[in-house]
Amino acid sequence: MPLEGVHSYKPRIVAYRNDSCVSCDGPRRAHQVRSFKAFQVYYIPVVPLGFWREWQCSECGKDPHVYSRRLRHTRWVIVLLTGFFAIAGVVASFDEQGSIAITWLMRLGFPAVFFTALWFAFRKKPDRALREKLREVSQDLDNTCALCSGALIQDHGWRCSQRGAEKMEVIQA
Repeated sequence: MPLEGVHSYKPRIVAYRNDSCVSCDGPRRAHQVRSFKAFQVYYIPVVPLGFWREWQCSECGKDPHVYSRRLRHTRWVIVLLTGFFAIAGVVASFDEQGSIAITWLMRLGFPAVFFTALWFAFRKKPDRALREKLREVSQDLDNTCALCSGALIQDHGWRCSQRGAEKMEVIQA
């Protein structure tokens, strides 16, 4: 058990929608959970971080549009490896007096590959596969709440009359 970290207090579902989860790889219902977060040390809240709203898959509990950590970590391992080779190539190009083409390839080519890998790691590219999956998600046309089967009322969007949870749709960018 960790003795420090961020803890959520009083999580509550405030909205739901039909969504597509990349972890489950299929259409699922997602819940927007509102909670108060605080950094805690030895189970004592030390630094309040405020109220947060996060989307969670109803099946796996993860953010439905975020890929696993393994894939994100692999991206940074590739950046580190290309950075190592770029530094080693530049240092070796000054030590070794071989072909001019190979010397300049090591001085310019390896750093260019490193900066390209770094650019791809930081870039937030829209996911085409996720966009296609979101198009396949069907709209929720029910007049009852999916969480408690209460009646939905029109109040700046559809809202449950019993729990107050809002029925939302996926915004496709």
